[in-house]
Amino acid sequence: MSSGTERLLASVRQGLEQVFPPVTAQLMRELVKPNPDFEDIARVIGLDPVLSAAALTLVNSPFYALTQKVTTLERAAVVLGTKEILKIALSVSFAGKGLVGDRNEANFANWRLVVWSAIAAELLAERLCPGEADLAYLCALLKDLSLLLVARTAPDMLPYGDDAEVLTCLRPGQMDAETRAWGLTHPQLTLRALDEWGVPDLGCGCIAHHHDTEGVDSLAPLAQAVTLATQWSELATGCDRDPILLVQFEMLLRERLGASTTEVEEMRAVCIQKYRSMLAILDLEEAAPATRLYEHSIQAMQNYHFQTMEITVATGGTPSVARIAGRHLRWNFGLTDWDLALRAPRDDGWDLLLSKDGALEEAGHALRDDALPWRYTKRRLLLLSSGEKWGELRLKTSAAGALGKDAEQDMTLFLRFLSRAYEQYCLRHAVLEAKADTLDALPVGVGRLDEEGRVLELNPALYAFLGSPESPQGRDIMDCMSLLDAPGVDTEWRLFLGNPERPTFSKIYCVDPAKPGDAPRCLYFSAHKEPRAGRSSVLFIAEDVTEVSALEAQALKQGAFMEQLVESMQDMVMTVDATGNITFATPRYSDRLAGRNLFAVAKPVGSFTGAWGPALLDDEAPSVEVILQLRDGTFKSLELMISRLRGTRIGSPAFLVVGRDLTSVRRLEERLKRQALFDSLTELFNRFQFHAFLDREARRAARTGSPVGMVFFDLDGFKDINDTRGHQAGDEVLKGVAAIVRDTVRKGTDLPCRYGGDEFAIIATNSTPEGLRVLAGRLRDAVVARFGPELGVSIGVASLLEGEAPDDLVRRADRACYRAKARGGNAIVEAGEP
Repeated sequence: MSSGTERLLASVRQGLEQVFPPVTAQLMRELVKPNPDFEDIARVIGLDPVLSAAALTLVNSPFYALTQKVTTLERAAVVLGTKEILKIALSVSFAGKGLVGDRNEANFANWRLVVWSAIAAELLAERLCPGEADLAYLCALLKDLSLLLVARTAPDMLPYGDDAEVLTCLRPGQMDAETRAWGLTHPQLTLRALDEWGVPDLGCGCIAHHHDTEGVDSLAPLAQAVTLATQWSELATGCDRDPILLVQFEMLLRERLGASTTEVEEMRAVCIQKYRSMLAILDLEEAAPATRLYEHSIQAMQNYHFQTMEITVATGGTPSVARIAGRHLRWNFGLTDWDLALRAPRDDGWDLLLSKDGALEEAGHALRDDALPWRYTKRRLLLLSSGEKWGELRLKTSAAGALGKDAEQDMTLFLRFLSRAYEQYCLRHAVLEAKADTLDALPVGVGRLDEEGRVLELNPALYAFLGSPESPQGRDIMDCMSLLDAPGVDTEWRLFLGNPERPTFSKIYCVDPAKPGDAPRCLYFSAHKEPRAGRSSVLFIAEDVTEVSALEAQALKQGAFMEQLVESMQDMVMTVDATGNITFATPRYSDRLAGRNLFAVAKPVGSFTGAWGPALLDDEAPSVEVILQLRDGTFKSLELMISRLRGTRIGSPAFLVVGRDLTSVRRLEERLKRQALFDSLTELFNRFQFHAFLDREARRAARTGSPVGMVFFDLDGFKDINDTRGHQAGDEVLKGVAAIVRDTVRKGTDLPCRYGGDEFAIIATNSTPEGLRVLAGRLRDAVVARFGPELGVSIGVASLLEGEAPDDLVRRADRACYRAKARGGNAIVEAGEP
């Protein structure tokens, strides 16, 4: 465990001790019991008078809407139930001054999110898993405990900065940042904290997966309730995200719960009521009205979303945006007089647009919004999105005062959607307009093609470069370039389009002049495949580089010839610098080798014993066998021949490396090696290996005293099969017997061989005479079981005698086999038997 992780866990332990009263852990252990004992609960709560009083205050709040005041915890338990009393006590304990700390907006934001998610988790669990609603409340209350503790006791350890608002929204890449900084994520850290507290596992992965919105379908119902409640609380109370996400979430929630829109609205209303009551009892301030998305209905948010979406597709700059916004202000709120400043999409300035009685006027442009000629100064509404200011709306005081409270709230919601829409306009369409203007002004021909090479769009320069062809859209780019008579252009272009592993195409072609004495025309083509969902496209660039000198043109032609020559070679050709970095590779390997270091991607094999590194480059004509790994993970077996390139500077030499592919050579060597070891028909060891193995085992037996035996047998009835059914049937019998032998012998201990014809021998190491008889019996039974009465085996077994030569052992086993056959066959005879 790293020192950083140790320090983190120490701060969590410190926080648990300093922040919470001692009764908190005892209360949690009671809540996770199937049947909590109220006497124990009352005793625990009674240890903390402040907690007792706060719990009774919450019991009598509008949160529970009791008709009569409750004055004792015993009465509260009768009215609400034992587990509800536990939840009340825990909520009060968690939101105490110790963990909330300073009464600032950051801590209020954290606790608003905790409260909403706990209440929402309980409501969702009542539909998804009714018997576990109390546990859902507890899991949602605890899930981010570790973040609150770290922010309170060691804020410098937060991997995303000293940010007190640690819960308001899961940041992009937050889990990865926590893993890098802490060695674990905050859900894992929370589980460690609960373990330190002695709280048993709450089950179902609720805490571990409470941010797993992508995999929520695979979670248990209880974990689904907590995960959905977490997402709901972030969207409704804590995140500066696109408000339409809350609309989408509640619509998906409706589908998941099998509920109607009205039922989801009612659930949200219950959540809001309990949420506000809990905030009041815990003395937590509610968020500013502009951020209370939960106050608005799905229908209202949908209306404003679809209205402001018109801005994202606007054309004509900020005046067009202002006209759309003005139309909506008039329709929704009856406003016709206003000042609207919008951040200019193409620079850092601001455009001011004025409306009087619905008529729009462009009032000016300035680098700062406070330098604009505003008419109205008192009623100011900012357009904020993603933490940035995108505009400002100012209203006439009398018009603003005419808006009622409900209209004020609706105006706040509308401006939030308007801000998001204008941000999208600036980041997408305005940027696209700027790119289009730049593209049209380029002196280089640029176009976009489909994956078959047909023109989708092109700029004026490319249109002129192609000779202004008629209706180029939808036509093959090479058809449009028929004015060019460059040999090989079309062929190489088709090869590029048809090769999915080749992402780019780049060529310079020099076309011979039409008239003697004219300079050759040189043309540069470049194309880049751009994978997209569905069908990919190709970015095509063309430029006339006729100004290239005749000498350069000749060099280009020679270079093209050399490139074709290298590409046609069977060997791999590379150049490397003095450190081994690959500066050039045969084109078919270029993408998988260029830019890598030869000594990192290749490792020597075989008999090489020298130092593997850049020093090898200065050796005289070295030849090294290597295994080279390409960037795609495949391997090549090569023989490398290295030589210094002539003409390179002394201070920066370059080297030619030619790799002869040894893959087929090694495959042949392996085949020859196998043929030398094994019988080609039966794939058992051949007679040559039999004698080699027998000599080796005899020497080992003489040295160690370990026993060696032999089972020698031939086939009874095999000649009749050969004579009556043919040699092919006989070969099948031999292969079948070989398979029986392989299945019968002891793997790694016995050595099965084909001695010749229908004779087989097994060298049995570490085998007693009894073991040899057992092996021979299994072998005979297996042959009879497979081939029946038409085939038998005559088996002779013998053990190596002290001082006996290997050939003598073979003769004794062979004679025993002969005696078995003389007895009528299909018998086992030990050497020495009459």
